[in-house]
Amino acid sequence: MLHQGVILNDQYRIKAVIGRGGFGYVYRARDLLTANTVAIKELLSYLADQPQIAQRFILEARATMNLTHPAIVHTYHIFQQDNTLYLVMEYLPGGSLADRLKRGPLPPDEAVRIAIALCDALEYAHRHGVIHCDLKPANILFDAQGLPHLADFGIAHVSETLRSQRFRTVTGSVLGTVRYMSPEQLKGVRNDPRLDLYALGAVLYEMLAGRPYLDFEAETTPDALIRNAQRIQQEPPRPLRSVNPAVPPWLAGVVDRALRKNAAERFSSARAMRQALRRRETAPPPPKTRQTPAPPPPTSPSLWPLWLGALAILAIVGVIVLIWALGRSSQPIARTVPAATVTLAPTLTPTAPPPATLTPAPPTPTSPPSPNPMLTNTPDDAIEIFEEPESVSPVVFVPEGAFIRGSTRAEIETVAQQLCAGYEAWCTVSAFEDELPQRTSSTAAFAIDRYEVTNAEYARCVDAGVCSPPQQSGPNPRHGYFGNPIYADLPVVYVTWDDAQTYCRWQGGRLPTADEWEKAARGTDGRWWPWGNDAPLDRANYRPPGAAAA
Repeated sequence: MLHQGVILNDQYRIKAVIGRGGFGYVYRARDLLTANTVAIKELLSYLADQPQIAQRFILEARATMNLTHPAIVHTYHIFQQDNTLYLVMEYLPGGSLADRLKRGPLPPDEAVRIAIALCDALEYAHRHGVIHCDLKPANILFDAQGLPHLADFGIAHVSETLRSQRFRTVTGSVLGTVRYMSPEQLKGVRNDPRLDLYALGAVLYEMLAGRPYLDFEAETTPDALIRNAQRIQQEPPRPLRSVNPAVPPWLAGVVDRALRKNAAERFSSARAMRQALRRRETAPPPPKTRQTPAPPPPTSPSLWPLWLGALAILAIVGVIVLIWALGRSSQPIARTVPAATVTLAPTLTPTAPPPATLTPAPPTPTSPPSPNPMLTNTPDDAIEIFEEPESVSPVVFVPEGAFIRGSTRAEIETVAQQLCAGYEAWCTVSAFEDELPQRTSSTAAFAIDRYEVTNAEYARCVDAGVCSPPQQSGPNPRHGYFGNPIYADLPVVYVTWDDAQTYCRWQGGRLPTADEWEKAARGTDGRWWPWGNDAPLDRANYRPPGAAAA
């Protein structure tokens, strides 16, 4: 975190921290050349070190710099200093719509004025090939005159540019806040501008009613996430005038049309919605015959999260979830983190999945793994410690559908060559026989924790007398690791499968099924690792063949 008085790029003097985004802090600063006050967002250095993330950050920054519209927060400058990327943006002192809604609903005329301005912003962005995908009250900021501006086009949420598509989503892994996501966005659709209109309808409803359009659960557990997603898929909005009779019928009709489950029944564009708001048009009744739904999500792969390891794979699975890597007996386990914002795993479907109906995954856990340790002997002092941004989405929502499970024999032989050098006594091709045969499987929708359970989190279960301490035996027991406060925020290791299951139940979750874990870790296209088929190299605690240590 930068302190007051620090000068960036010989131009921007930091005045104060004003927030914390998904990839770093947000600062208020003074431009020493123009004397203007600006907002500066950062991409933390450990993320800037990852070329794909940095390239996507820069790519989306350039895209938003081309969005010059009175109702869109303007991006002025992007630069790098001390291995950290910074984005200089327009500073808006009037707070957010989320702040205003804490005081209750807005008068209908004011809500309509804000919605019309947002329609103008969305029409402009859509015309330039950018879809917001995370429109919500917190991303609607006000200037000193009280005029609304749409913020966070791809900065708080790094995205992939869909070069093969006409539209470019600003949230490549379909990041979004559940209560403002459309049914098709929950299924992975990312290239249809009508999903922004659905979100605007949800925001407009909230401005008028002072509450969400559905009875969403306030809990942030994965099961609650699934149930909230089901509500979006299945339940009609609560009639707006039953909540606030002061809303005129024509305006309630506009909101109702924006919140139609079928995208084809909504307004065809932001311009059409703006015209309805200006002309005070009522919404036509829904057609008796279902129209063609929105186009499916593109099949080009999105950047998979880089938080999964390869050899001692420190991954995320959770509802709460145990991570297992190729027969490892004592593994890190995933933690539960409160989540208002979720990431939908990219859908790289090898075969057409069935229509998505969100149902909780069956509570059958994985079987206890075989006792083959695969830990390299990395010294504790080689472990990097960094501060993880609190608002990075802690839960991954994986849509239902098909995926490729297992591997071919040729793939197994190649991976064994990458991993088994120096471990030939037990790491052989036969150790991977359970990968055969490769086949197509499917899962229901499920939610998974992004992060591992930390030493500190697991220690609370031990202190409560529920969980057993991590094992202190084996080829690399890491004595002094679990109880050392220096490593409190690092993943707990050497927890048995049974103790991991106990911890998950203690937290109100469960272990994943084998299918759930494999789909979450490898995607839907049969890739070997979350990032593709390349060897882990610097992505994990990995020792290449012939190397002395990881």
